[in-house]
Amino acid sequence: LQDGLLALFESDPDLLPKDILIMTPDIEIYAPYIQAVFSLPAGDPRYIPFSIADQGVRKESQLIDSFLSILDLQGSRMGAPQVLTILESPAVQKRFSLAEADLELIHRWVQDTRIRWGIDGESRKELGLPEFPENTWRAGLNRMLLGYALPGQDERMFMGILPYDLIEGSDTPILGKFLEFMDRLFNSVKEMNEARSLQEWGEFLLKFLDGFFQADGETERELHIIRRTISDLANKQEASGFREKISLEVIKSYLRTRLEGQGFGFGFLSGGMTFCAMLPMRSIPFKVICLLGMGDEAYPRRTKPLGFDLIAREPQPGDRSRRKDDRYL
Repeated sequence: LQDGLLALFESDPDLLPKDILIMTPDIEIYAPYIQAVFSLPAGDPRYIPFSIADQGVRKESQLIDSFLSILDLQGSRMGAPQVLTILESPAVQKRFSLAEADLELIHRWVQDTRIRWGIDGESRKELGLPEFPENTWRAGLNRMLLGYALPGQDERMFMGILPYDLIEGSDTPILGKFLEFMDRLFNSVKEMNEARSLQEWGEFLLKFLDGFFQADGETERELHIIRRTISDLANKQEASGFREKISLEVIKSYLRTRLEGQGFGFGFLSGGMTFCAMLPMRSIPFKVICLLGMGDEAYPRRTKPLGFDLIAREPQPGDRSRRKDDRYL
């Protein structure tokens, strides 16, 4: 595909990247390969600007991915890489006034204090594991705080804690912001264990969202989508009359279905080449259209009806057929 596109640009000087559309039956399968081939530095002679549309929201949006990742911490081991990945989200950094360079320092602190997993010994006990505090978040953070307060020279203990010495005076504001993030994370994960009604979950999650994320002009739309999805919980309680308390697992399943299962228009007609899924009734104002993945097994797509689907068992004229949609497209 890349060779063919470069040959097109060579033969037609008036052709622009925005004039090209590449369609494939399953964009989720091809997305990583597209990134691998076409994500080149701007100075590379093969560089062509592009965007990928029609992926699930979680893949398109780092903010939404971080939001769902924090919810996934409830009941988990709270592994160090899992937590630090959340801190890499620009919206989280903005909320806690952290810069990209600060993360390198935080990564080093976590590595040097040997933080591995678990909030503390008690949280490990709740997971049915031995209750020892070593290599937990609390143990590592205590070493950092004590290292700021006392010099230990890697040999002097204070009340059973070895101070971590490599935090200088200028690093103090970064340590304070990191501790604020971790403290808020611990409290939120603890509060998630409580069962709530749909409306109460909506109120809790909106407050939680504002506590961890601060959007800018680019991510405001993504934050609005999460807020709208959460606010809909109260409407569902009102419409259904269901007021019983439910666990976070049910809420997470609902949010994942709503946020992962649908794209929201990012990446289409963005100025470069557009990679997208093959969808019927889509207007295609492009000079060049390329197709990927048109194997006989992949297209037209075959649907496997569920055993209890009576409509699929006895189809009538006018019933929707994915295979007929694909033939029409």
